[in-house]
Amino acid sequence: MFKTVFKRFGVFTIALAIVTSLYISYINTAIYTCAINISATNTNVAISDFQVEIDALYNQLEPIYVQGTVRWWSLIPNIEAMQKLQQLQQLYSEPNNKFITRDNILQVMADKHNMPVRLLESISGSAGRQTFLEPEEARALIASLYTIKPAKDVPVLSYHHLLRAKENRKYSNNNIAISVEMFEEHMSLLNEHGFVTLTMDELALFLDGLIQIPEKSVVITFDDGYLSNFVYAYPILKDYGFRATIFTITGMLRDEPVEFDPDLLQFFSWQEMDDYRDVFDYAGHTHDLHYISMNVSFLKSRSQSRITKDLKQSRDLLGTDYFAYPYGQYNKNIIQALNEAGYTMAFTTNPYRVEPGTDKYKISRLCVVSKTKLAYFKNFVGIEDMSE
Repeated sequence: MFKTVFKRFGVFTIALAIVTSLYISYINTAIYTCAINISATNTNVAISDFQVEIDALYNQLEPIYVQGTVRWWSLIPNIEAMQKLQQLQQLYSEPNNKFITRDNILQVMADKHNMPVRLLESISGSAGRQTFLEPEEARALIASLYTIKPAKDVPVLSYHHLLRAKENRKYSNNNIAISVEMFEEHMSLLNEHGFVTLTMDELALFLDGLIQIPEKSVVITFDDGYLSNFVYAYPILKDYGFRATIFTITGMLRDEPVEFDPDLLQFFSWQEMDDYRDVFDYAGHTHDLHYISMNVSFLKSRSQSRITKDLKQSRDLLGTDYFAYPYGQYNKNIIQALNEAGYTMAFTTNPYRVEPGTDKYKISRLCVVSKTKLAYFKNFVGIEDMSE
């Protein structure tokens, strides 16, 4: 009989059957162990909080069994479900009978909401904090993240030059030079009302419908590349844990740093940029075409070949996929040149909020200037003005 089996199935088939049998036995043991561990937890975290997720994962595991027969071809997706189930179990375990892991809670919540972990860290204020939690802290973290509302749209803000009110002697009539005090008030309000800031990558994923973002989200940008962004905006943003993007005129950047002078319109240097990457990302704003004549931007009036060359140069220097139109001006030829240069997203100065499905070469922004009223700012970002 053995010879008959051997001739019919061959050595490979028999070996595959033995290995599969052993592997299935391991999977079954792991699943059983995981189930026991979840049900035998000794923490006070309510397992009902995650019952929907747990039930869904068990439903993924059920196809393994069909009237006592193992569907071996289902093992790969079922292994993934089992691993997620084990991850959920870790939320309710206490290493050394003392702690619960913060990272596991954040990851499970990120999967639940389809949101980046970084944004959940920002909401909970847990970025950079200790990995392990006491049970009470774990319950509080779960409660704070479990019912997050997703955003339907998001405001994008644009700033330029910052100066303290008392030192603005030469640019008081320049609308794009706003006071540090005004900027601080804006950022304080955003922080007070629980806003999180998006990176360009996160915004792109949101517009493509690939992730959700918290209801109170905002994108902060700066145009041109002024040194005042490092001197004044950086410490304020860092203090609140905010991120921002500077759309940079690469042809205006200095080779070496200079001392800040409020009476001069200074650009930062290439050497300094890396020191501020914990807050700022850098994106394109042309290399040498940020000029205007007769109210027409050079990006609209120059030849297509020069425009494309300039855009490619700027993109290569910065290593970015994102761009902001100088003076907010664009046309179909500029969009075509951006596409050819490799940019995937570009920003205007139209004051509207953006949502999934928005044309990624026509992303609106509110350009904040010295005359922007606080009530208008609040309304744009979605802060209810209780004073009215």
